[in-house]
Amino acid sequence: VKKLSATAADFSGNLESISSSDAEIYFDIPAAVRVDPRVTNHADISVLFSAIKRSPVMSQVTPISPIVTLTLAGANGGKITLNNLSVPVEIRIPISRDGLCPDEISKYTG
Repeated sequence: VKKLSATAADFSGNLESISSSDAEIYFDIPAAVRVDPRVTNHADISVLFSAIKRSPVMSQVTPISPIVTLTLAGANGGKITLNNLSVPVEIRIPISRDGLCPDEISKYTG
């Protein structure tokens, strides 16, 4: 959880790595979103940014990145819904081929 002001110059952050070998999980909320009335109507904004580092296998599908959530909340904890943005919110998620079988690795083009 990170407390931010809508007028703050830095509206980004990254999750702390569990170990030095973990890749960075990062978000950046652009200025166009910071000046959006849905954001500026709030005096305080909390950014709740989390990740499940080792994603579970789901119906025989092995995710190749952590499952990440990003939520903006107002001072009272209410979710700030942002849709139809003119500029996207950037979230950087590391990709890992660990756990993929050789056939899956050969199909992976990332």
